[in-house]
Amino acid sequence: LELERLLPKLQARDCAPLVLKGAALATGYYPRPEQRWFMDLDLLVPEAALERSVAVLADLGYSYPEGILSPRHYRQHHFHYVLRNEQQQYLEVHWALTLPDSVYRCDPEQLQARAVEQPLGGIAARVPAPVDLFLHGVMQGLWCGFDDARRLLDAALVARRFGPADLEQLVTLAHEERVATGVWLQYQLLDEVCGIAPPAAVMAALRPEASTRRWLARLPLAEICLEGKTAHPEAYSRLLHLLCTPAGRWRRRELRRYFLPPPAELSEMGFDPEHPPHALRRLKITAGRLRSLLNMARVLLRSSSARR
Repeated sequence: LELERLLPKLQARDCAPLVLKGAALATGYYPRPEQRWFMDLDLLVPEAALERSVAVLADLGYSYPEGILSPRHYRQHHFHYVLRNEQQQYLEVHWALTLPDSVYRCDPEQLQARAVEQPLGGIAARVPAPVDLFLHGVMQGLWCGFDDARRLLDAALVARRFGPADLEQLVTLAHEERVATGVWLQYQLLDEVCGIAPPAAVMAALRPEASTRRWLARLPLAEICLEGKTAHPEAYSRLLHLLCTPAGRWRRRELRRYFLPPPAELSEMGFDPEHPPHALRRLKITAGRLRSLLNMARVLLRSSSARR
């Protein structure tokens, strides 16, 4: 109902809103929309229309809530603004789908160009094409460690729409967006949890190197997905991210960033951007993360030995 109120106003101002994530999935892929719950609304608009979109939404009762990082921080280090209306409904206005310095890539202009129309109540909404919805779900899975069974069901419902041309495009985009291992892993989970046999050609085209496969095999991914929790969650999600990052310079870069967090991450950890942590505090962060990662590795080695 809220989207039916917002979208025509944004469209009338040439903001080209694209409905993302939960709302797009609920209204286009589930038998009934209420079967797919979600916490907020997500819209993607062209970067050139960003401030105009925020102004339209302000006229419709949305503003920046207090108690979160500043709009300046989001604009500089993130990919969306967070807005809220008087009914406490949250809305994220995206101009991109990945962080500015993310190893993963997603061209928002191409996402807009491939968008399709989908009925939403009494209006037509523009949503990402099925392949783009699937890839966005993989990126979210990599972000949080594939710990949400709801997203796995999303992937299953989207994947069953794929035809041969979609699968070919999926392989191409997975490599371009550097999420090939993540897509391969998503299909592994679909096979293990949902009984959906992965396309052999896709799995062969996306299969990671043997060493990565051996480490991924140690992770109890299906259990974590269904239970939504794991020991050492921070280290687990980071380890999974490192394993799914393309090997070579990208993986080395992400490993450095894990132990030496960049300013944007330090800011989200609660440090004042104008007064970054001193050398001793940074050393403690690095030591804590190393300890956490080693603990996670020990858990994996013990659990894999027990399974054998």
